[in-house]
Amino acid sequence: MQNSYSEEQLKIIKELEDVREENKKQLEQEKEMIAQELAEERKILDKIRETRAAAIQAQIKEKEIEEKLSFYCLQVTDNELRDIAVLESIKPKLNNSRVLSMLI
Repeated sequence: MQNSYSEEQLKIIKELEDVREENKKQLEQEKEMIAQELAEERKILDKIRETRAAAIQAQIKEKEIEEKLSFYCLQVTDNELRDIAVLESIKPKLNNSRVLSMLI
């Protein structure tokens, strides 16, 4: 009886060790799989960050171009616009209206 009890214990211990080893293998496989997925997600995130940085740079460049263009434009006030309108109304009465257009 003692011998069969001891054999039963050894059998159970062996099964537990086998299960533990199997669990270790599965855990290692899952770790590797998760590490691969994490690496792939990081690649995607890096790509998104690069795209975002490029978009921001493009917006900055576009804004700089707009600012350069508006720098050379004259800032016309409302009073100046009214003066221009008055001069435009005189244009049909002139013999050489082209000169007035060049002045405006």
